[in-house]
Amino acid sequence: MKALRKYLSIAMAATLLTGGNAHAISACENIFSDLPEFEIKTTKLEENMEVTYRRIFIDKREFKANKVIGESSDIYVGLAEFGHAYLVSNHARLDGDIIGRKAAFNGGTDLMESGIVIRIKAPPAKKDILKEYDGTHGISCGQVACSALRRAGELYIGGPRSTLYSPYEMARAIFKYGIRDSEGNQVPYEVYYVGKANLQGAMNRIQENNERLTKEVAVAGGMIALGTATIGATLLFVMGAFTPDDQ
Repeated sequence: MKALRKYLSIAMAATLLTGGNAHAISACENIFSDLPEFEIKTTKLEENMEVTYRRIFIDKREFKANKVIGESSDIYVGLAEFGHAYLVSNHARLDGDIIGRKAAFNGGTDLMESGIVIRIKAPPAKKDILKEYDGTHGISCGQVACSALRRAGELYIGGPRSTLYSPYEMARAIFKYGIRDSEGNQVPYEVYYVGKANLQGAMNRIQENNERLTKEVAVAGGMIALGTATIGATLLFVMGAFTPDDQ
């Protein structure tokens, strides 16, 4: 077995030196880690927005981060294809929800949904602060995720003091402006797509669910039903239903 691993290591090294592709690099990494192989891909989501990401194929709706992406104390922002944003850090997960539904904290899991994963290279989020959100009410899953990221990790999506409300706008803000700390400094991160499709397909599905989500939030809050059209329209605007090209 040792001889085989040595041979494979030499073969992979030769591939890299002679111009091997990204998939060969991932295969070399995973010989020793037993993680699924990944491809490094680049896609143009919109004008002036090219994203390089790691694509990992899995034929499941859920997966454990340590078994697919790798064991890590980094902070993960999950953006599920069905239109849901959540945080995973240090084997804890926080899920917000729309108005009228409670946030849920699980202090013993790194289970994630297929879709987009943003792996933030930062110290783990403070579990005790994440736990404070359990059973509380927020405006949306995105708003809860941004709030928890700020309080438990001192990090901001898109820029200092920013709060976003929908998974689609969260993704756009990350790809355009990145992740920043409380002083406005850029924080390194990696983009993953884990699932059966690709990043572009995931963004399309998240966008399709965006309008449904914003309407659910507005109706759940009673803003449209009670006739407060101005407040309801404002909420729909900030959540992305009428979002301009640039925030």
